[in-house]
Amino acid sequence: MMTSSDEITNADCLNWSNDFKQECNPLCAADGQAAFAASDYDKAIDLYSMAIDLDSASDIFFASRSEAKLSKMLWEDALLDARKVTELNPSSHVGYQLSHSALRGAQRYEEVIEAFTIMLSKLDDASEAQIR
Repeated sequence: MMTSSDEITNADCLNWSNDFKQECNPLCAADGQAAFAASDYDKAIDLYSMAIDLDSASDIFFASRSEAKLSKMLWEDALLDARKVTELNPSSHVGYQLSHSALRGAQRYEEVIEAFTIMLSKLDDASEAQIR
């Protein structure tokens, strides 16, 4: 049986954990972007992985890590992240675009056509005129 002081301690720990995640995620993302821009793809992958560990519900971190893996020609790993992007945000064209790139790099041409077709349909359905 938990006492009220245990419940307060648990709530405080949960609040601290959430605050920590909110502070660290933007730092990991910004540092990952800087590493990617500097072509330090291993560091970018590590930083995006840390951000994913803190918030595995963000399609943006998976997309960024997929791009870094594509830059290292890690086709299968990039594809796994790209598929996670489409799982988390099915209406976005980004995951399909990344899947297309990874599949093309892996020379899986039948699947390339399918990913490209889906990507085009997502672009057609986009609400933002700039994307279409």
